[in-house]
Amino acid sequence: MATAPTPPIHHTNDDSVRLLHPMFTSCGNYVRIHTFADGSCFYHALAGALGRYSAGDSLEVIRQVGLELRAEAVGTADGWDAFLVSRGFGSDATRSALEVRDWEVAARYDVYANDLLWNLAAETLGICIAVIQSPCVVYTTHDMSTLQELHQDVVVLCWIGQNHFEPVLREQVSPNGLPRGRFRYDDPLVHAIARIVDC
Repeated sequence: MATAPTPPIHHTNDDSVRLLHPMFTSCGNYVRIHTFADGSCFYHALAGALGRYSAGDSLEVIRQVGLELRAEAVGTADGWDAFLVSRGFGSDATRSALEVRDWEVAARYDVYANDLLWNLAAETLGICIAVIQSPCVVYTTHDMSTLQELHQDVVVLCWIGQNHFEPVLREQVSPNGLPRGRFRYDDPLVHAIARIVDC
């Protein structure tokens, strides 16, 4: 298998913690943190939320962890095809409508993640992903009312300007031992998101 070229690092030198909209922070202390803007920011944000790296890690290590998570989430060509078939994209005709049709494209570091890739990552990692676009617009990979019965945790990402992702984390270490960016169905942040989705 050919190795993709190493993507350039675009680092803004802005490591400041960004606060969430008051609609979300009224239910607890949550922040969002910087991620790389190299085409794989969705996966870098997921890696940060899932606690796959720590704040003390070097920038290169943090970036590599995100790229490795992308490879894990996208999986193999056979897995990609099976996922597309399970979502109703079994033929070339139905796949022609997709922005990302081929596994080779989905696996590239510089291809932005769309809703299909969000759902594939959620399925592969066994989580629900909630994407906050604005205080009034949230997308989720699962029906929020089924989270408790599915025993799935939620990872929350901010989608900034519809072209960059950053993870939402608890300001403090979780009392239940979860990574700071992985939330249970009964977390106040998940309830706030569910109220927006239900509107």
